[in-house]
Amino acid sequence: MSTASNTTRANLSKLCAGRLESLRDSITEIRMMYAEGWARENNPYWLDNVLVRYDNLALEVQARIVVCATSRTSV
Repeated sequence: MSTASNTTRANLSKLCAGRLESLRDSITEIRMMYAEGWARENNPYWLDNVLVRYDNLALEVQARIVVCATSRTSV
């Protein structure tokens, strides 16, 4: 691959990782807001069963961030 091609690919990987990091941070913030809203209106006993969906989504996004970072370093 050419140097320009490698640079473009590295830049796309960096952009991808940045957007995914923003998404992960937003998911975490929404999770906190949801938990606060839940606490105002419901009993806490079932909250963890709902929050695990946010946690799993954040973990999935984090795994994709790692893939982007790995592809960036392998360029």
